[in-house]
Amino acid sequence: MSDMNEGKHDRPIWMLGLIALSLASLVAIRFWAPKPLISGGVPVGALGTVKIGGEWNAPGNQIFVTDLVVELGAPQVFKFLDISLDNNDTYRLDIATERGFLPFHTIYPAGGYGLARREVRFSQSIGPTTHLRIVAVSGDGLYSLGHLIVR
Repeated sequence: MSDMNEGKHDRPIWMLGLIALSLASLVAIRFWAPKPLISGGVPVGALGTVKIGGEWNAPGNQIFVTDLVVELGAPQVFKFLDISLDNNDTYRLDIATERGFLPFHTIYPAGGYGLARREVRFSQSIGPTTHLRIVAVSGDGLYSLGHLIVR
């Protein structure tokens, strides 16, 4: 009986090699291929109306707990940001790269009440990037973004 089924289960060695090569290729692609840029986030076009003062949680403001990702669309290079954030908190701005987000600027608390407008000019161009991330570093735990204009 064992003689009849013996030939049907023999696998040529090249098939095992092909399977091993396929598995090794999948592992290589997973761990060594460049990571894609970040996807998603609040579209920057929805943040273009300048907001100064007013409640931190007013309608139309982007309220967040730890961080907020802003989608710029096509890759952009910029030297200027016009941004309004809750006035009494510290925020870190990050830029998206192939390896994830990298910090490039910190915004410190400002005086006043509600949203505080900051116009930030950089001596060197920032980017190109498709996303920015606003990270709440410290403050009262009530974090919000009113507007963001990138040029």
